[in-house]
Amino acid sequence: MAKKMSKRIAMLGGSFDPVHNGHLSLAENVQIELGYDKILFFPTSISPFKQDATPLANSERLTLLNYAVECNSHFAVDDFELRQQGVSYTIETIRYCYEQYHIDGKLGLIIGHDLLAHFYQWHEAETILQLVDLIVGQRPEKMVVKNGRKRVNSKSTSDARASNRIPPYIQLQNEALQISSTYIRTAIEQGKAWRYLVPEKVYNYIVEKRYYKHETKN
Repeated sequence: MAKKMSKRIAMLGGSFDPVHNGHLSLAENVQIELGYDKILFFPTSISPFKQDATPLANSERLTLLNYAVECNSHFAVDDFELRQQGVSYTIETIRYCYEQYHIDGKLGLIIGHDLLAHFYQWHEAETILQLVDLIVGQRPEKMVVKNGRKRVNSKSTSDARASNRIPPYIQLQNEALQISSTYIRTAIEQGKAWRYLVPEKVYNYIVEKRYYKHETKN
């Protein structure tokens, strides 16, 4: 039996609640700029930093994510963290990747620039840095929808970064799209425009299933 060819692989984790064009653009930038063969998307079951969050059900987020990546042969979805249930620790997913995939060199770990300041608070952060190439993408400022207008939260994280160690990383030269999952959820609930922030098939499925619509209780 022929041995499977090793590939350069990077992973991108998140709640993807919902997945949007910003996620896909970031992944494509990594694939093209850094020459990765495959970008693996790992939807999180429960983030250790968002244990009080109530995202869309696992199966629903997984369906949307599969729709989002189906047209790009360099993208794939792995439901490892959803199958594990409980809190999702990145180190466990990294070890899983080395066990399950034929990886050429080091696994790439994609994170947003906003996560750098507190990286050493991650579970087994030092071990993570030994096992991966940390790839940092530009992220947009936090957006909110308020009184029918989009506002950008311009609060800087520079003070936080100044008081924390910053791990070694590869800086991605990507364009930070002004999109966030929180913004999309709020826009849907408030009846604002959001259609062109997600892939068409994702949009159609969210509308069909009425996801993120506020249901008035009697």
